[in-house]
Amino acid sequence: LFWMEPTEDVTRPWVVHSIDESIPHPLHVDIGDLSGEGHGLDLVVGGFDTDVIYWYEYSKNWKRHELPIPAVNRAKPDRVWNVKTIRLGTSRESIIAPVTESDSRRGTLLFYDYKEGQFQPYNLRNIDYHHPMDDKIILHDVTGDGQAEVFIPDSGPGVDVLHIIQLQRRND
Repeated sequence: LFWMEPTEDVTRPWVVHSIDESIPHPLHVDIGDLSGEGHGLDLVVGGFDTDVIYWYEYSKNWKRHELPIPAVNRAKPDRVWNVKTIRLGTSRESIIAPVTESDSRRGTLLFYDYKEGQFQPYNLRNIDYHHPMDDKIILHDVTGDGQAEVFIPDSGPGVDVLHIIQLQRRND
């Protein structure tokens, strides 16, 4: 996992900054304010062959944290697709992550919300996720209420689905 910084002459090789060289198969990354510090430089990372979602808290350097993935449908998912940070009216952003089992398209859409000093996972809904490599999670406020809705396109042989999910924070 790394980030690149352009040099003064952008046609020359860019400077590569390593964040973490030890995580297995990082695939999708999003950036946001997961720590609640207001800078928006924290990272969330998904990938293959993992039983955790990684998030990196930024404060001069990135500090790695691991969020366990709960069992889904009595199976342990090991693929985390298209992770996203989303703001739901709190100082910290939350995490949305579709997870699937490696030998199956069965999975769930997980939501990690910060409560009682840690991120806690909630199963938003079970989903069949047929073609997650190319499909993206898109966040956009189409209702004009100030809260982004979640769009998940899913396509594959004989499958064309668009999941649209509207999240609302409860006061309990």
